[in-house]
Amino acid sequence: PLRDNWLANMVPSEKMGRYLSFRSVIAGSFFLAAYVFMGFTLYRSTTNIGRGFAIVLGIAFLASLISTFLYSNIHSPAPAAKSETAPSLSFVNFLKGAMKEHLGTFILFASLFNFAVNLSGPLFMVYMHNNLNFNFMMLTLVFSCVYVGRVLSMTFWGKMVDKSGSLRVLGIVTHLMPLVPLMWLFSGNIIYLCGVQLFLGVVQAAFDLSCQTFIYKSTQPEQRLHYIV
Repeated sequence: PLRDNWLANMVPSEKMGRYLSFRSVIAGSFFLAAYVFMGFTLYRSTTNIGRGFAIVLGIAFLASLISTFLYSNIHSPAPAAKSETAPSLSFVNFLKGAMKEHLGTFILFASLFNFAVNLSGPLFMVYMHNNLNFNFMMLTLVFSCVYVGRVLSMTFWGKMVDKSGSLRVLGIVTHLMPLVPLMWLFSGNIIYLCGVQLFLGVVQAAFDLSCQTFIYKSTQPEQRLHYIV
């Protein structure tokens, strides 16, 4: 939340969608490369899976150290002057008035939508491993397609958000995302599932970007951190 609030206060509002999309493309590309490498490592370490996980976790630890070093070299700009008339905001007060304002309704909508998505999310891996008998490399291929879809579509969605607005884009993709779990019912073919995951990556990129930019743009600087949290 602190990082998101810091970014929202620095990036110009009219360029927020494009900036966040560029950042997501870079992060997604690195994540995709790491994901494929880790999956290949586990696949090649089938006879000694403990060694494979040790390599994966060791690289993750090293990457975290590098990330910490990079953050230590980022210097915060001068803090903006705080408004003396800014109303206080607590979690209880937010819940009481959530349905009386558009921003509160939006946050409740996004929370319930993410709850529904994450309720089934962990089960896809179990289904492919136990029921479809996919090995580590096949699992990696299917799940990496999500990030391929995100990387390929994110800059397009960034331009759309800046041009048409977050809510307009969100209104489109929220009608498409519920189709994803239904599409898993029709086939266990790996090529078909890769196509489903590509579609998921495209609509998921738009959903995440729209939610993020809407919160950044529709909140006052002195209350933005509270709403992000």
